[in-house]
Amino acid sequence: PGAVRLILALMVFVSHVSVWKIGTAAVVLFLMLSGYWVSRIYLQGKYDGVGQYLAGRVLRLWPLVIVAALMAWGIQMAVRGYPMGNLASTLFFLGIASRGDDVVGTVWSLDIELQFYLLLPLVMAGLAAAGRRWRLALALGAILALLAGIWLGRAGWLTALIFAPAFATGIWMERSKWAPQRGPAQLSLGA
Repeated sequence: PGAVRLILALMVFVSHVSVWKIGTAAVVLFLMLSGYWVSRIYLQGKYDGVGQYLAGRVLRLWPLVIVAALMAWGIQMAVRGYPMGNLASTLFFLGIASRGDDVVGTVWSLDIELQFYLLLPLVMAGLAAAGRRWRLALALGAILALLAGIWLGRAGWLTALIFAPAFATGIWMERSKWAPQRGPAQLSLGA
């Protein structure tokens, strides 16, 4: 998994510094992986209840945001004399994907992750209630969430809902215990 994440990170980097716009696909794959890993963590019962889960997820992201925001703000102030975004808004990053005043420039993706983390307990409760029809519930929920995300996006709100199919694919992979065969996985990684 670490090698795959490194390749995806390199794809995003290349997209930012070149004419090859391959970063969007990498971000979607990151979100699929997030759907897989975080639902796996949630289902394994690593946390004692939803409150501990949410606190653990926030504490996984927030220190990184604090360090990156302070460094970016400091460098921008030293080089330009003014920041490219709002430091306070970045430090309290929930909703920054919609506000767009990110001093780092990439914290929007962590906002989307945090939104997914907040929604996951509800998704898992819905899937549990669906019982054996959890796959159908997941697919319908992802479609409805995507439509809601498109509607909110037109109003200027970028939310995790727009990425629901990617997160749902990761959840499906974990719940169904799907794993790619070695040969096709190596071929796709090479491609």
